[in-house]
Amino acid sequence: MNKVLNEPDFPPLATLHWALQDLRIIRHYKGRAVLTKRGSSILGNHGELQAVLAEWMLAAPLQESLSPEAAALFWDLRHMLGIVSTRLGDWMTLGDYTEWALPVELFPARGPLGARHEAGWFIAHSLVRPLTWLGVLEDSPKNVPAMSMMDKQFRKTVLFDKFFRIGLPIGIEAVSLH
Repeated sequence: MNKVLNEPDFPPLATLHWALQDLRIIRHYKGRAVLTKRGSSILGNHGELQAVLAEWMLAAPLQESLSPEAAALFWDLRHMLGIVSTRLGDWMTLGDYTEWALPVELFPARGPLGARHEAGWFIAHSLVRPLTWLGVLEDSPKNVPAMSMMDKQFRKTVLFDKFFRIGLPIGIEAVSLH
């Protein structure tokens, strides 16, 4: 028996195809994906391609947001990446990361699992999964499919600190506590 693997069967591939098309790196011509001028200029420059893809993937929740207020409340990317930078040198559960990253109590509790689970799903889908696909977060080998989503562990890779530079907003200075 032969099984054909289609893009929708493999989410990273489908998302990558959509991103490359949306970013005008590829276009369809006679049923094939071909590079555009922009795509040809990025060809071979893996750092630029990864930066463009990361920006697109991390902006997706803002584009899908129901309102600007929701985007402002739930998508403070500097805060979320700052937590990854400072606290995820070692394994952390999705549940713990969610508590640090979001105002969990403001998420609607749409089921028996509650607001914490809804917030965790949002973080897993919108931040952890894209960062894992980009290679800056890794899943723990202890994670198994039967495990609760909130108990799954992840940490940053060495690539994270080389890829992201998280600065303070203009006018705010870091304070050293001794």
